[in-house]
Amino acid sequence: MFEKYSDSFLKDFDIHKKLSEVAKKLVSFDKGTLIYSEHDPVRCVYFILSGRVEMRKLINEKNESLGYIGAGDLIGLDDALTGDHYSKTVYATKRTELISVRKNDFMILLSLDNDFRLWILKYLCLRITSRS
Repeated sequence: MFEKYSDSFLKDFDIHKKLSEVAKKLVSFDKGTLIYSEHDPVRCVYFILSGRVEMRKLINEKNESLGYIGAGDLIGLDDALTGDHYSKTVYATKRTELISVRKNDFMILLSLDNDFRLWILKYLCLRITSRS
């Protein structure tokens, strides 16, 4: 699932096994479907299995695109870690399948599992360095 991070720790990490430890569900969104809106309460963290999403944010009264991400990425993670509400709006730009993990379950897994916590930290570091 994380092939875009080839030759990295993410490629070999069995995220499905980790997620089986918490309540999760597979959800699908058709092209153009809203996944969540800016200012909605954070309910879930999403692992993108296939497809692509666009992230948008209201900036100076204009709905600005923040970019696109696809399979092998996560959405809602930053907001789950830093607040109670989503900071951007996310749409599916083509048919997209996600694993949805409730915020509370995600936070419990993060607090109890050192390997998962390290995986999330490395994932975030890769995201930061890939934007530089």
